[in-house]
Amino acid sequence: LFFAFRQEMTMNHFRYLLRNIDFSSNVSLFAGDTIFYNGDDDSEFGFVSGGLAVVSDARVFVTDRASGTTFSQHHGYKSPRLVSSEKYMLLYDRSGSSLSVFNAFSHLKSFSYSGTVGAAATASDGTVAVAVVGEDSYYSTVYVYDASFELLNTISKYKYVTSLALSESGDSLAIGSVYADGSGEIRSEILYLEVGKKEEIAKVDLENEAIWQLSFFDNDSFAVMTDKSLLFYDNDGDLDKRVNYPGVPNGAYIGKDGVLLLVSAADSRYQSAYLYDNDGDCDLKNYAIGGTSDGIAEAGKYHYPSVGKEIPTSEK
Repeated sequence: LFFAFRQEMTMNHFRYLLRNIDFSSNVSLFAGDTIFYNGDDDSEFGFVSGGLAVVSDARVFVTDRASGTTFSQHHGYKSPRLVSSEKYMLLYDRSGSSLSVFNAFSHLKSFSYSGTVGAAATASDGTVAVAVVGEDSYYSTVYVYDASFELLNTISKYKYVTSLALSESGDSLAIGSVYADGSGEIRSEILYLEVGKKEEIAKVDLENEAIWQLSFFDNDSFAVMTDKSLLFYDNDGDLDKRVNYPGVPNGAYIGKDGVLLLVSAADSRYQSAYLYDNDGDCDLKNYAIGGTSDGIAEAGKYHYPSVGKEIPTSEK
């Protein structure tokens, strides 16, 4: 193919031909690498095929550890959200009705819906889940696709889906939704099921709590961040531990084997970092940092990119 069309072949053609090759074993981000990227104050970050994915107001980039841009494209979204895995990255608007799928080299697929995309998730095997709000008579509909973007199944909920999570293998799906009961009290539901099936493995109801985020660990257990606490569940959907916030939560990153939580006192400009393993045990606490930043946890290393601090391995 290369020989027959060598005179017409462009770099974009070459990238398209490489779109499904797994580069994660050849390219990796090592602790201590310095990555330069084009972005802005509202940029969002992720990892795809060993590269750093950055979404700014106008463009989506993928940059490797040698600081070379492997992919760059205008995305056309007004308020973009980024979700990524080793195989794919998903891009959608916070108030839009479409979703785009990319790998580290090209745009692969776009989906359009009659409702608003409220949440999305993707696994390293290429499984994709999308929650759409306001379609038909259901308040939320979750669409699950395989790595070839064929529809596996749909799950309809008379609730507002706030978060989706897929296990690393793509075998398990968790759906977090919020609703008001008959008395007007806020309630949340966690639905845990096997991908491709509608019967749940477990269903959990939470009273007076709103789910913000949920994500799987490497061992298929998962963590849930609500407006009141961190919840740790095993791979059968049973609650292992509830952790009440030790301060005002500013954000959390649920990594592959633990949770990095940033909190602050109501009258302080300083934040404290708390590091929990996947059983909910606190490995590090009261690690103080100044200013504000988002925590990034990956492969057991915990960083604060905007203040340039790293938690030493010995302290972890």
